[in-house]
Amino acid sequence: QHKISLSKRDGQWMSLEKPDWKLDQSKVREVLSLLETTNIEEYLVEGEADSEKLKTYALGEPKLNLTVDLDDNKRWSSQLYINKDKMHIAKVQAPALLAKIAEFGFRKLTDVQLDGLRDRQEPLNYNKNEVKRVLLFLGGQELDFTQKEEKWTWQNARDGKVLDSEKLNGVLSRVRNLSVAS
Repeated sequence: QHKISLSKRDGQWMSLEKPDWKLDQSKVREVLSLLETTNIEEYLVEGEADSEKLKTYALGEPKLNLTVDLDDNKRWSSQLYINKDKMHIAKVQAPALLAKIAEFGFRKLTDVQLDGLRDRQEPLNYNKNEVKRVLLFLGGQELDFTQKEEKWTWQNARDGKVLDSEKLNGVLSRVRNLSVAS
């Protein structure tokens, strides 16, 4: 069982478990879209399920607890279960219901991990226009590049070599667009 709690504040989705993590907003929207598009195959109980109904479906421990706080101070939450009969069941609060859902949507939702929602580019983001110096250590050699008056200079240039500023700017752009592997 795992738990994911998301909250939208100032137009940005964040994790309540890990509020210091920056989340990839498009990945969070994909999960929310998946919630909207997962098909209910059968309504098992409309309204709050009493203990007898819950016993009938033998839910056990949920595979996923998902809570979403919305802008208007509303909270939506659901628990996803696989019972002994291999039924994929969602227990939803507000509106209260118990429903059999499509296996595909169930599997996609239960595969979601909070770490998978993290922004993989944010740790490497910087403003390329603010870079004034680049130090590269390659093959035991230190290369020191400095930007002055919109031109890059190479402090250890030998034999009158000239630095191609456009190529170095291209390298900075590629570094800026790297992402952290999971």
